[in-house]
Amino acid sequence: MTITLDSQYFAAADDKLLGYCGENNARTVSFVGLGNVNADVYSLVLSYSDGVTYETRILENSVTLTSSMMRIAGNVDAQVLACCITDGEYTVVKKSNIIGLVIKPSIDGSAKPVPALTDTLRMLDGLEQLSSSLADITESLITEQEDIDSDITSLSQMQTTINERFTTCLNSITAAAQNVNALVSSIQDSADRIYINSTSIGMHKKNILKTRASTKQLYGVTMTVNSDGSVTLNGTNSDRYTSLVLSSDDAYDNVKHIPNGSYILCSNSIPGAAVVVMGYKYVNDARVERSLAFCNSTAPVSFTVDDSYDYNYVEIYIDPEQTYTNKLVKPMIRLAGIANDDWEAYTPSLQEQIDELRTMIQSISPYSESLSEHFGENVQEVTA
Repeated sequence: MTITLDSQYFAAADDKLLGYCGENNARTVSFVGLGNVNADVYSLVLSYSDGVTYETRILENSVTLTSSMMRIAGNVDAQVLACCITDGEYTVVKKSNIIGLVIKPSIDGSAKPVPALTDTLRMLDGLEQLSSSLADITESLITEQEDIDSDITSLSQMQTTINERFTTCLNSITAAAQNVNALVSSIQDSADRIYINSTSIGMHKKNILKTRASTKQLYGVTMTVNSDGSVTLNGTNSDRYTSLVLSSDDAYDNVKHIPNGSYILCSNSIPGAAVVVMGYKYVNDARVERSLAFCNSTAPVSFTVDDSYDYNYVEIYIDPEQTYTNKLVKPMIRLAGIANDDWEAYTPSLQEQIDELRTMIQSISPYSESLSEHFGENVQEVTA
């Protein structure tokens, strides 16, 4: 990028793109006409959308953009300062006009890989074994307690100590075992409905549309987002079109909510209300947007998401002058290989359930040491 200053110190950039978020020493801004104002030093000031301001010295008519300067995606205001130094103090003698630039977003590198199908099934088998082992341990502890009760006279002091630890450990293990059984059952139920191939684990659910929107009131219509992902419409629309973005609270969040693949968009037939999948990208810093799928009846609509558009979102689109009383819109997006059109609420993915189960198992671990001390090392091996 080159920024040119004329004799009046009016600055103009030959490109609005400053770079992409997170870049370090990858781009250079060159300056022409700095000497049109005689000064000791020249600086570039950048002001970001979150209120942070960054100033850096211009050396040899250029500035190399560091990661500290490419810190956040969004619009950036830039200004050139010409300063004189007198007795160690800086005095601004001339400021250029403010130039509007942009830092575009980049993909976050912290995404975790989806586990292989074999690893997932192996974990399910291990969890079933853990549940069975915990039940055996509970039964063994009860037997141990009965033996202690039979000789209570000689073991009264030991009985008091063991009772305290036994009660704490038994309650924790029983509760954990019940939760593990429930989660294993839930995961197995989800596995029965998997649309499986070796690359689509995690995309198996019938309805992959996760509604992240908040209830919204606009132009006379209240759009209430329900817990199952459906939306209830009430009110009379004015003479303007109204929409509710389902995939998030922002249609401009620069996220591809529906990944590349082939899909079917479904909805129940509500007059004047359509469910739409929109794709968009930026061309010469201008947003280019088009509909990938438009469903305003009970007939399903097939569509494909590919690299033609960098981002997409899903919305309910309402025509003008429509009146609704508790009308329920049931949007659904499913993989193209699933033929059943019956609506199904969004449910957590297999990966989300496995992550929750890992957290549950970790909560059992602190009790293994206490159990091993009194009832054998095999307890610690099972909970490890």
